[in-house]
Amino acid sequence: MRETSKINQRRTRALHQKQREDKVAQGWQFSEEYHGAGLPLVKGRRFKFKPKEFIYKGVNYGIVSKAGWYRFIEHVVHPNGTEWIECYGPYTKSGSAKTGCGYQSFEPDCIVQVERKLKDPIEDHKARKEAELG
Repeated sequence: MRETSKINQRRTRALHQKQREDKVAQGWQFSEEYHGAGLPLVKGRRFKFKPKEFIYKGVNYGIVSKAGWYRFIEHVVHPNGTEWIECYGPYTKSGSAKTGCGYQSFEPDCIVQVERKLKDPIEDHKARKEAELG
């Protein structure tokens, strides 16, 4: 990796940190736990998301996001009271990424199920294979 890209990465991280501090000063709330969907969502725990229809100013845009399993990142509350869940996905139940996998934001009321275990299914499978071979 070139030195200039490392410098740019440091600058970008510093900029994001400053932006986050400014938002916290304005009244934004960021938490790494969410306790509204059965089991508590903590960083890395997967949950099942079922989208609802998106209606904006009386126009029904239909379903605009993908159903599936997502990995929780954080819970965000805007100063005006709006809240959402930031996550990464969608994944299949077995843990492999679906088409369009990436960072997503959803309303918490679309969470259908929270996975009990915190382990990643793919990492679990790799560990079992290594145990069998070794």
